[in-house]
Amino acid sequence: MANLTNPITINLTLNTEEAALLGIGIYEDTGSFGFNTTTPQDFEAAGWLKGQGMDIEVITDLLSHELSAQQVAYLGELFKNAKTYDIHGVDVVITEMSTDKFVPDFALLVHKLMDMEKIKVVFALGRMADRIHLVARSKNPDVNVGRICASLGGGGHDAAASATVKDRTLAELRDDLFALFYSQINPQIVVDSLMSRPPVVIEGHKTMADALELMSRYGLKDVPVVEKDSMQCIGIIGQQIADKAVSHHLGNVGLGEYMTRTFETVEAK
Repeated sequence: MANLTNPITINLTLNTEEAALLGIGIYEDTGSFGFNTTTPQDFEAAGWLKGQGMDIEVITDLLSHELSAQQVAYLGELFKNAKTYDIHGVDVVITEMSTDKFVPDFALLVHKLMDMEKIKVVFALGRMADRIHLVARSKNPDVNVGRICASLGGGGHDAAASATVKDRTLAELRDDLFALFYSQINPQIVVDSLMSRPPVVIEGHKTMADALELMSRYGLKDVPVVEKDSMQCIGIIGQQIADKAVSHHLGNVGLGEYMTRTFETVEAK
């Protein structure tokens, strides 16, 4: 049996057209090997296809060919209808278009939209005749578009997926997507949402006794030491150290003698 995790060992021969067709799929799924979700196996598969006669220039031409006037119009509709939503701290773009006929290069238009607008996550809905085609792309590891599209009867992988939905309107499908977003996109808990305000700090010219009194009042184990005028953090003083200093009659000693000067900071968002 062929080892499917190593395409090089597959006992199969392709013609150049078949190799190019499969190569287009790899280029599409990996964003021309630009997605962080691209795996070593993707490169191995591409190398094997190259050995089978895959013409990279043909694939490049197919993926970068100029858009027709009709495609430009569809792309304009996707631009106009694109809206960004904050889902648990992740920016997700939803856009849509409608036409009475099938659009064969819909995924290409979605790629163009992502590249031109620097979009990280997009869900594009295309109502074509009696069904809606969903194309989803993600460059954010917190958004698994394959899992979301699978919930709608489609499939794909973490970074690229699609689905075809019948018997639902665009509005109904949007509602379904939002329900999936809030249940499947990882919440982004940021420091800003948890930290207390205003911060409890102590100025650098204060004493160990001052620090101990402050920490006892607020129930703190440590307190930042800041410059008097700039409020810039210059150190950390701990409750245990301050307590020992006071118990050894060193309460009048300045904080600079005992505070920790090596510390880490984190941005609020």
